[in-house]
Amino acid sequence: MGKNPANFNFSELDSCVRAISSGNLAVLPTETVYGLAALALDEEAVGKIFSLKGRPPTNPLIVHVLDVKMCELVAKINPFALKILDAFWPGPLTIVLPKKPIIPFNTCAGLSTVAVRAPDHKSFREVLKKVNAPIAAPSANRSNKVSPTTPGHVLHNFGKDCPPILNGGTCEHGLESTVLDLDSDLPQILRPGPISKEEIEQCLNCTVIEAFADQENSSNSLKSPGMRSKHYSPRTPIILKESFDELSFENLDPNHDLIICSNLEEEENFSRYHFATLLLSKNGKLNEIAKNLYHTLQIADSMDKKRIIMHKIEGSENLAIAINDRLLRASSG
Repeated sequence: MGKNPANFNFSELDSCVRAISSGNLAVLPTETVYGLAALALDEEAVGKIFSLKGRPPTNPLIVHVLDVKMCELVAKINPFALKILDAFWPGPLTIVLPKKPIIPFNTCAGLSTVAVRAPDHKSFREVLKKVNAPIAAPSANRSNKVSPTTPGHVLHNFGKDCPPILNGGTCEHGLESTVLDLDSDLPQILRPGPISKEEIEQCLNCTVIEAFADQENSSNSLKSPGMRSKHYSPRTPIILKESFDELSFENLDPNHDLIICSNLEEEENFSRYHFATLLLSKNGKLNEIAKNLYHTLQIADSMDKKRIIMHKIEGSENLAIAINDRLLRASSG
């Protein structure tokens, strides 16, 4: 699933720069997931993102910038934001700020705010330098489907419609950025990710609210991507259990069910009874589970099973919270 067709020629960095600069699309690697990139301030180019992804117009895009100076072009930066940018940029943290009038309507889905991030990937940053303009880049997949962490995932998503891809190998984190809303009375995490609540609180020296737990009734549900109840979903339905202990053999079918396990002990427990299994991490390390999650779901979708059976990741660590957030949305509906 992560392999690349032999007849697909990957693009050079300058070819992707030319495509983006001319108002077209390109696929760029980031440290989180692969992004479908276009000029963030070009309404027509942004429209091509929405069209290729099949993305609802109410779902805003994250605008990628090189630095604070480029961020000031699109957003009104407050004192909280300056502290955050100094501490965590470039890196996997997106901040939501009041937008400036230069932002097109479709980039921010008509909101008064804009989500901005400075990626920490050498190739993406080089493209930003050469384009010298903010770049909108949601995940390079069809809307609500599993995010891509390899070039092969992107090709599988888009097929013959695939834009030029800058091959950056496998993404480092494998989960999307943390999204922090700084346009509220108190800072709010709208989407959990690699940067933790505790790290942000330590930086800002104030309470940070986790606003992603109850999305259905959240008035902030449109401020950021990744907040819809159904997201990151494979075609094969996911049955998500609270814990490994809830995976009962009598309710499973070895002919039709695929078990995704979080460590080797779990996998051995099921494979001895002839269940098809996939492994997220041999020893249950959270960073490995996070990095492998989307790739494993992509493989699972190709195995023609009727159900994917998983359980939530144990623990209160930040990455466990972020992984479980993705699993809840992937298994919704």
